[in-house]
Amino acid sequence: MEEQGKALLELSGSVEHVIYHNDKNQYTVLELAAREGLVTVWGPPLCSEGEELRIYGTWQSHPLRDQFKAETFERARPA
Repeated sequence: MEEQGKALLELSGSVEHVIYHNDKNQYTVLELAAREGLVTVWGPPLCSEGEELRIYGTWQSHPLRDQFKAETFERARPA
């Protein structure tokens, strides 16, 4: 997937924990249980714990650990 001329990476998993959410601008920080392990993701709108997501974005450096910046996402459809 590409957005604004840059290739986006895909990360899939289940929302483990919503760390922070701002209702005014829909900014969210969450922990995603992905194949790569527990990943901090920021940028997607509010999601519920346990929800399955496919997130497209880029890795960003952070002093504590690398984080995944979501550019866009899809909610998994129930089976």
